[in-house]
Amino acid sequence: MAEGIVRRFEEGLLERLEAVPALRTVRSYAGELAEAIEEIQSEALPAAFTLYAAAAIDRPDADTRRRRVQWVVLLAARNLRTEAEARNDALDLVEAITGALDGVRLPDATASPAEVTDHLLVGAFGGGLLVYQVNLEAVHEEDRSGD
Repeated sequence: MAEGIVRRFEEGLLERLEAVPALRTVRSYAGELAEAIEEIQSEALPAAFTLYAAAAIDRPDADTRRRRVQWVVLLAARNLRTEAEARNDALDLVEAITGALDGVRLPDATASPAEVTDHLLVGAFGGGLLVYQVNLEAVHEEDRSGD
């Protein structure tokens, strides 16, 4: 069940990100964050990568299972002009991604709308490459009374 939720949610994220005109690459990523930085540099930029981060499960009562699903979107952008211009361009893309993802729902609407919780600079790398991390989460609630 959990794998289906993750897959459906990621499909929704990717669909929303593909609608952001400035992004040249949009895809999922399942590796380690340190490896992602190396891989990002070979992609057409600006780029966005979705990563499944975690799920916290609780059971408020015997018939309900609540899963708080957390996602990360890595945004990579390059600007060879000034550092300030590179940062401003990247932050404009962070805002575009936030606007595209805040409120996204699973296709079957079994989860609360996603909420972008924060974003942070992962790092500034050679050649004007900036990588930001946008964090979001949604809550999926299952009725288990029929189990």
